[in-house]
Amino acid sequence: MMNINTVPIGGRNQGLDVIRGIAVGLVMVRHALGDMFSAAGIVGVTIFFALSGYLITGLLIRDVEDVERPRWKRFYVHRFLRLVPALVLLVLVYALVEAAWNPLGQRSELPLTVIVALTYTSDLNLPVEMGALTHLWTLAVEEQFYLVWPALIFLAVRRRITPGRLAVTTAVVLTTVCWVSLIAVGRPEAIYTLPTTWASSMAVGAAAYCYRSRLDALLRTGLRPWGAAVGLAALVAMALAPVGKDSALTYLLYPTLVSVCTVLMIWEARRWPTAPKVAVPLLGLGTISYAAYLWNWPLVSWIGASSGIHGRELLVVSAVATVLVATVSWFTVEALGRHLRTRFDASQFATGHADDVFSSEDAAPVRDRARETALR
Repeated sequence: MMNINTVPIGGRNQGLDVIRGIAVGLVMVRHALGDMFSAAGIVGVTIFFALSGYLITGLLIRDVEDVERPRWKRFYVHRFLRLVPALVLLVLVYALVEAAWNPLGQRSELPLTVIVALTYTSDLNLPVEMGALTHLWTLAVEEQFYLVWPALIFLAVRRRITPGRLAVTTAVVLTTVCWVSLIAVGRPEAIYTLPTTWASSMAVGAAAYCYRSRLDALLRTGLRPWGAAVGLAALVAMALAPVGKDSALTYLLYPTLVSVCTVLMIWEARRWPTAPKVAVPLLGLGTISYAAYLWNWPLVSWIGASSGIHGRELLVVSAVATVLVATVSWFTVEALGRHLRTRFDASQFATGHADDVFSSEDAAPVRDRARETALR
């Protein structure tokens, strides 16, 4: 039986894809409409962070339960093949466009911009003008967190500290660091992209996975839809609020509140066998959400600079362009990454390293496909 607490290894959870669709939709609105919805992008990326913390921690905990450690090789190979092909395509196209046409006037910064983008360091306030790749700071925050999070879970388990206690402690510590940084620096926008500002959201998502049994008891069947509705309403309200990266309230409240509201939505959506019809557009957008996030800001920037359109017209044109380009990415470079992940799993099975790849829970479909691939 498939565990409803997790995304099926051989497929995708449609409810969680709907949440991804909401998140990237908010980001797209912020990119196109600018200061009109300044908080929408913040809410969107924080939803991504919290959902990521929940899912990735689930993978790591299942590894620890199976073999008493994270499956390091599988984890990092899968992360690389999931993220890097689409990122490389974006950076390549960005470099070609800026070198050939220079629509944003960033040609002189191009070499450093490319290096920072590909090394996941754009969140560190480096003296580099990132231009239409400014939004990659969120990817940097996430990947830096996952460089250390598997090791922290491993060390905690070795020292008989529960992963749940680790996650809660991490969330509290990172929230405290964020608040102290806000007071010490005195300029809220100066800490906007720092990893210590938003990593607490991933820790909240991680804590939700670790305490899923308690949350199941708290959010009983009849309460889950109401909790999700309250969470969604609160997220919409926060997205519409007149705050932005220059507001102290953004850093004092949003990382925690948005993450908690996201968890409320996860607890209902993860149980959907299929997405409701009204959410099908969000399901489609959520399926291609990674590439949509990668491409939307460059497309908004280029379309706005070359055509002069703005406002709702820019939102519509850039949204259509984003969906088209993201769909191409999904069926090309991202499909290649999925194929290479399957080949990697098959090679590990064929060489007798299946325990380094598969967890016992929900793994049978993937193990069967890997066996078939290995025996071809």
